[in-house]
Amino acid sequence: MLDDYLYLVAPSGAYLVWRDAYLIWETSMLQQLRQQYGLVQHTQDEYRDALAGLLPTGAAWPRDPASALLQLVRSFAAELERLDMRAAQLLAETDPATTTELLPDWERVVGLPDPCVTTGQTVAERRQALEGRLTSVGGQSRRFFIELAARLGYSITIDEFASAAAATAAGISFTGDGWAHTWRVNIPTTVAVTPFRVGAGAVGEPLRVWSNEVIECQFNRYKPAHTRVLFAYAA
Repeated sequence: MLDDYLYLVAPSGAYLVWRDAYLIWETSMLQQLRQQYGLVQHTQDEYRDALAGLLPTGAAWPRDPASALLQLVRSFAAELERLDMRAAQLLAETDPATTTELLPDWERVVGLPDPCVTTGQTVAERRQALEGRLTSVGGQSRRFFIELAARLGYSITIDEFASAAAATAAGISFTGDGWAHTWRVNIPTTVAVTPFRVGAGAVGEPLRVWSNEVIECQFNRYKPAHTRVLFAYAA
């Protein structure tokens, strides 16, 4: 799975360096993996004993662990232990909640990174996005969008306008049949306001801009196609 890597084993765990990335397995984590996946993992000494059992018998073939022969055999056993540990990690890679090395492949399969996210994400955030993409069943209800906002870290309310009269009653003075398919997301979170600046802006740009790119992108993606969604931010 990997090439050009450095792999070290210590009593406390293992340390893998691959190109400009690194990964640490603690002993407790390895034990958890073995319990979770029912994996029987053998140690270097166990592989040494197994290899020693394949050697001929006689005075020239000692079985003393301190002998030069068994020390040599133990060095061969280190590679078998490494392969054993890599097998345990491969099982972990099949779980989106624990994958690390295969995370880019998981993301490629499900269409991540999300185009709505323009900033860098941590590995934990990428795993969370992966799990969300795999487990989400979609929806068009009020509850679906409220839960979607909650996953993004926002507590929102939603106003639906059945007609132009309902929109006017809510403080929106515009009229037209289109309001029957318009709804508003109220986000009680302040956002940065970018004013228009003479000399820096261009003709046709708004005098003031305020928005939250992530939540607006997600809602516009999942909203019913025939509707229009507005966003209201707390002052």
